[in-house]
Amino acid sequence: MAAQNAPLVGLEADLARLSTADALLCVRCAYTDPATAHECPRAGLQACSSCRLVKYCSKECQHKHWKLHSRDCKDPMRSEQWKPGWVEGGRTASFVGSEPRKHALSQRLQLWGNMPAIDILKLTPDDAKSRADISLAFIASGDLRNAIKTVNGLPEDYAGTLTILLNDREPYTTLRNILTLQLLAQTADKPHAADAALHLWYSAFLPQEHADAIAALARALAASGGIMHTQLGENASLDVDIGAAPCALAGQLFASKQYSAAAARQSLTATRFDPARVDLRHRRWMRCTPPHRLALAQHARTGVLLPFGAPRARFEAPNRTLFDPDGEWVQGDGADPLDVWDTEDVVATGAKHGCTREDLYGCLYFHVLAQLRAFAARLARFRVHIVLTDADACALAAALWGGDLAGAGLGASVRFDRVDASNLGDAHYLGVPRVLGAWGGFVRTGERPGVLVAHFVNWIAGAPGATFGKDDMEELFMRLAATGRVPQPDARTRKSPAAMKAWIAGAGSLAHVYDAVHDSAPAFDAFLARVGLPGVLARVRLRRRLLHHVVPHRLCAPVHASPNALPEFKDTESWYLQSSIGCPMWTERYIELVPV
Repeated sequence: MAAQNAPLVGLEADLARLSTADALLCVRCAYTDPATAHECPRAGLQACSSCRLVKYCSKECQHKHWKLHSRDCKDPMRSEQWKPGWVEGGRTASFVGSEPRKHALSQRLQLWGNMPAIDILKLTPDDAKSRADISLAFIASGDLRNAIKTVNGLPEDYAGTLTILLNDREPYTTLRNILTLQLLAQTADKPHAADAALHLWYSAFLPQEHADAIAALARALAASGGIMHTQLGENASLDVDIGAAPCALAGQLFASKQYSAAAARQSLTATRFDPARVDLRHRRWMRCTPPHRLALAQHARTGVLLPFGAPRARFEAPNRTLFDPDGEWVQGDGADPLDVWDTEDVVATGAKHGCTREDLYGCLYFHVLAQLRAFAARLARFRVHIVLTDADACALAAALWGGDLAGAGLGASVRFDRVDASNLGDAHYLGVPRVLGAWGGFVRTGERPGVLVAHFVNWIAGAPGATFGKDDMEELFMRLAATGRVPQPDARTRKSPAAMKAWIAGAGSLAHVYDAVHDSAPAFDAFLARVGLPGVLARVRLRRRLLHHVVPHRLCAPVHASPNALPEFKDTESWYLQSSIGCPMWTERYIELVPV
């Protein structure tokens, strides 16, 4: 590894230009005056009684802001009478009928992922104290959410050394992860750093000060040749060992000849509001309460992660890590940061900072900010060594066996307490035999054995019984209806053809939730047998653990439950947040593998 890079001139100055008010500690009063650029600095105390999406410090501010706020408060999307386009137009929804073809907008990059963040350690305090050192491997990391949640799950008094291998072959992901870590490390004011990192991660547009700081980091990476050492804290460090692609991408994205903010906004809007995909948008929106519909639509339109009433005028510089060099939005139309954090946790965190449950993205802002602040604080205190690479997962395993990363502190003898294989076992990625053949030998053995964790998202194709069938629908519907989880038409609705049409459309939009009460365990076992898991496990001397200790078999199921346990929800609010806001498929499954 190369010697530590010199401090980046100008980075501190760029972030210091932000006032302390830019890193929100609570929901602020929503009153602003565009004519004078005045923004009320006081905390929001009282929510608008109509929409509950914004808060004010006083009746005076609320009254002065009404002319502006009324546009949102009276938005037709917030009406109880809002109907999806296919109902209004008296037509069949585009997603009904024949097998849907893959649309170009669904095949773009997934920079935010599609599974909720997990703590892959899940150590008890006593277990954590007994482990002097911990090694983790995220071999297809995607973004940083699992690494951050895992580090934040360690006890405050953890005194060991934590080694983290972060690998992803996608250049955009690699670049964004490096920039996020460096931004957190090289800014002394951690609240500012966390706020800047949050917007780098999830906002399509940034304050110019953030954009300037990120550009300085990106240009340094472009000139680095792919080998960098960054001090993340007094006892924490980052060693980057990557190929040419992320460095070249950094140079291209932050070249001096750049597209305009208007062009970037036009691309974002064209993607998220493509007329050909309107039925898919409306299908999601109709599952939501009126305030949540409006929150989803506002975030899709602005692309900035902030509380609903927070001013966005300063967010005018494109986040160049979310666009291509020509200013085209690189993700699909359905990419949403709400999908990758537990929605109940998100709303609970928001409440601690004064957010109403209606202000979904305000809650998410404070939740992610809290995660980033806790992570930055731990980097400042803990002994942490992060090695970041961009190799094919199998090639990375071969490089480790060959000692190619010994200079970064990962010799051929390294063994990991956790290996997070993501969904590389899915057939259209590497598949189970290749992943386990490459990484099974890196799981720690001995008195405190390690665990390889993997999840499967795309296993249901060609797997009989993986999802509910037509013969199951009536039984599953009745089970859901008995607990109030799907609507039932009342007598008045049944008498009105128009009302019944709207009700059927609404029930159809919830069809995916049938899989939440469908037992897919037998089909999943058959799938694992078909792809050769038993034979591979015998060769690499691992076994499948049926009683999990780290992750649940399914989303929202208890961690220690049996494989056929169904998702659990403590009340109707839990069900609503998990199934209508979080939007899982309910067919996702995890496995845990441990040494024999």
